[in-house]
Amino acid sequence: MFGLDVRSVILIAGIMSLLMAVVLFFLRRNYPPSIKGLSEWAAAPAVLFGATLLFGARGAIPDLFSMVVANLLLFGGTSLLYFGSQRFFGLPPAIRLWSGLMLLTLTPLAWFALVEPHHGVRVALIATFMSALAFAHFRLIVRHGPRTFSTYFAGAALLLLGISQTLRLVSAYGLPARDGIFDNSSPVQATYVSVYAFAILMATIGMVLMATDKLRAEFEHLASHDSLTGALTRRALIEACEQPACKVSIGVAASRADDATVDALLARADTALYQAKAAGRNCVRAAA
Repeated sequence: MFGLDVRSVILIAGIMSLLMAVVLFFLRRNYPPSIKGLSEWAAAPAVLFGATLLFGARGAIPDLFSMVVANLLLFGGTSLLYFGSQRFFGLPPAIRLWSGLMLLTLTPLAWFALVEPHHGVRVALIATFMSALAFAHFRLIVRHGPRTFSTYFAGAALLLLGISQTLRLVSAYGLPARDGIFDNSSPVQATYVSVYAFAILMATIGMVLMATDKLRAEFEHLASHDSLTGALTRRALIEACEQPACKVSIGVAASRADDATVDALLARADTALYQAKAAGRNCVRAAA
């Protein structure tokens, strides 16, 4: 007998998902609206919590709910995490694409759950969708995320999820028709369920860290730049000038009687600026 109680693992994962949903909900309420994706990130763990409740009730409720609806919530929750990341990086969520793939997966899954039950086929279908989504999410974060610990943390969790689900897909071809995830004689499948719960939790924590990093970056920008013009504040300018790779090119123009407009004055100053740059930078040139 395998000592790992899969039902307990699923329940613990659900509780952790619910706690993360609460954390992300309050982040969404208190973070500025300029940080996108928090609504999807907050909703995803709540949806996954609903999935764990239905999975955990397998045998006590109809298979329609414990298999089909539960996997619908599983797919929906993990997709919401992906959509939230897309919005976080300023990209439009690929809702139509993944909704279509979800439908293509759920249709045969429902058949092999309710009409012609086959555990191995169901595992293969679930693992195919989950691995594809995990790798797509990993690619998104690695491609668009900053080179920070939070990015690497979330990316590593998603990579772990993708690899584990790919291995689960391979192992599904040897599974019999009647066994299920709560069969203690299948330690490998129980391990995959545990790895999934761990990876999703770690990925969600990584997204919290990513949101925190972005908030800190916005505060640092506000502290060092004028909110109206975007120019450096006096303190930030002094700090920049104290750096050693710092060079300043300045063009100066005094107002003259023949300056018909302010634009004419600025044009002469701009010309002097380019003369300073052409002279090797780090110098001042006065307009004629």
